[in-house]
Amino acid sequence: MISAPIPTNEQARLAALNRYDILDTPPEECFDIFPRLVVRAIGVPSAVISFVDSERQWFKARINVSDQQTPRDIAFCAHAILLDRPLVVSDAANDPRFHDNPLVTAPGGVRCYAGAQIRTSDGFAIGVLCAIDSAPRVFSAAQLETLQELASLVADQLELRLANRRFSSELAERMRIEQFLRSMSRDLELSNKRLDAALNNFLHGLCLFDGDHRVVVSNARFAEIYSLRPDEVERGVHLSKIQSACIDRGTFVDSWCEQQLGRTSQATSEVRLLQDGRAVFVRCQAVAGGGWMTVHEDITERYRTEQQIAYMAKHDLLTGLLNRGAFQERIDEACARLRRWGESFAVILLDLDRFKQVNDSLGHPAGDALLCAVAARLKAGIRDTDVLARLGGDEFAILQTRTMDCHHDATAFVERIVNSLIDPIEIYGQQLAINTSAGIALAPQHGSDSDELIKNADLALYRAKAAGRNGYAIFESAMKDRANARQQLEGELRRAIRNQEFELYYQPQIEARSGTVCGAEALLRWRHPKRGFISPAEFIPVAEETGLIEKLGEWVLQEASAEAMRWPGSIKVAINLSPVQLSRGAFSDNVVQALMRSGLPPERLEVEITENVLLEAEVKTLATISQLRDIGVSVALDDFGTGYSSLSYLTSFPFDRIKIDKFFSINLLERSDCAAIVSSVITLARGLGISTVAEGVETIRQFELLKEAGVDYCQGFLFGHPVPAAALNFADVHQVGRRTEIA
Repeated sequence: MISAPIPTNEQARLAALNRYDILDTPPEECFDIFPRLVVRAIGVPSAVISFVDSERQWFKARINVSDQQTPRDIAFCAHAILLDRPLVVSDAANDPRFHDNPLVTAPGGVRCYAGAQIRTSDGFAIGVLCAIDSAPRVFSAAQLETLQELASLVADQLELRLANRRFSSELAERMRIEQFLRSMSRDLELSNKRLDAALNNFLHGLCLFDGDHRVVVSNARFAEIYSLRPDEVERGVHLSKIQSACIDRGTFVDSWCEQQLGRTSQATSEVRLLQDGRAVFVRCQAVAGGGWMTVHEDITERYRTEQQIAYMAKHDLLTGLLNRGAFQERIDEACARLRRWGESFAVILLDLDRFKQVNDSLGHPAGDALLCAVAARLKAGIRDTDVLARLGGDEFAILQTRTMDCHHDATAFVERIVNSLIDPIEIYGQQLAINTSAGIALAPQHGSDSDELIKNADLALYRAKAAGRNGYAIFESAMKDRANARQQLEGELRRAIRNQEFELYYQPQIEARSGTVCGAEALLRWRHPKRGFISPAEFIPVAEETGLIEKLGEWVLQEASAEAMRWPGSIKVAINLSPVQLSRGAFSDNVVQALMRSGLPPERLEVEITENVLLEAEVKTLATISQLRDIGVSVALDDFGTGYSSLSYLTSFPFDRIKIDKFFSINLLERSDCAAIVSSVITLARGLGISTVAEGVETIRQFELLKEAGVDYCQGFLFGHPVPAAALNFADVHQVGRRTEIA
């Protein structure tokens, strides 16, 4: 651990910190809002406002942080105050300054940190606004900019707090002067001079009126605020003339509370907006003997800051649309109208299909520009009575109210919205075609509060995306049943991983010319203790969505490598890879460790990937595949012919083998187009120096035609069903037509 050095201006910095008298003060809402904004805007679980004292860092406001303070020598913020830019630590465990820091090594400790300095008006860094996560992550430039802006607002709040304390002190002093004046009976001229001096040095405007609405006394600051000449506010001037002068200069502010004071003797205060755009805080107090005193403070900057904070709390900073919290409030308001007047409405969730590809290919600025363009197009397509929001990422939401036929109006509206987004959007000179999926929940049929309606609309959205995207679905109770079933399956899947309920079955692959076994594909099987075998098509998608596929994939890799070492030396083992596995940078390291642990030569391991994996592949994914080929592992393109851009991948990436999808083998005899495609693929692969594997071979005639076409390898029930490792017999040369029966 490396402790931060002490700044050269430490004594002056500490003096600046102590000037604000902020340390060890109770919580204040004006500061508590900032960690909440950081959590909402940046998406981290924890955030704090930290002030760095001589021996400690003390937290004025915090979210999901238990301690009130920590020693300075372990504080991240002690490092942050030394910089003139935000301190960003993407992974503290790998940072020599912090890797052994107790804040990092503790359970659930700090792994990711971003801190923007809180600076005084004279430039001293006295504290930090921090975003904290217990997992490594990378902050975007927009997120760091937002953090810096919020830190500046914290500094502004400190200045306002200090100014308010000074105002209270000055107001108390003014009251003392006023009491002194009432008690004074001698030397009136001297007293007036002293009063004028005090009033004109008073930071706020002050004007005292008698019972006839005439000026008794005022100070220069009062005239300055309202752009008045000294003669227009001198003693004896009637309030009406002051108001007329203010109207002429665009600084009119009603009647400064005399009407309210006519109804009550209590002090009143309010913020008044002047015609020139400024905000003035006006406080009125009745005085003995009739009349009243007014105090005027120009709070324009503070008012704008508070308005900005209020806006940020309810709006998405990128698009300017309402955020999730504000959208839920609008739904709850609609629910209240539904209960009172029976006004039905619809909640619609929209998700951009394949938006991630835009960020990956063109960068996040292009993605942000696309989101803004989509927001503008959606805004143009809704009515004034509808509510549009961005919930986060590429997910938008619409509240459709005042409908005659809720079901019909919602579906017609969604169809129009989906179609409106089909037209390409130009971003940075490129035409981007965006498809959209939508989920609809109707009230009261599908829920009676915001949480339930948004959840059910989200289930419908999930259904629409699963059905092929660029469409919509309306919530049905069966969706909730499927979601519950999926949640149950996820729980059982986690238990199955702990209890090792998985097995590997192997299907042989044969060399077409000789008919000898040259390899076997490892296929994952789940033997459920109650349900028996569960299809991979059922549990693999759940494993991918939850990240459990990483543990499963690692187990398959180790188990298959160890099993292959017991096979004859020329036999290869093939395993299937999930896109989730490939997106993790450590996968190639896992392969190396599995090969070293088992002793299996790299050339006896083959990984199979699908075209769809490559379609959504990131640069990191392609790099991982290249690393596997570099260490000697062969790569096969699985299910060839069922994807979107097969030929482009063959020319851009050097695969070792192509596996022709079983659809073409099964229909080889009945469909001439399948036969033509198979022949073309084999010819193309041979020209590129890539071997071919025909999947799904079930009959001798299919096998004969494939051999005639020049296929290199075959796999299918004709040569063997998937069986446990113990049932494999590589010593047996499988003759064509002889089937391996399943025990």
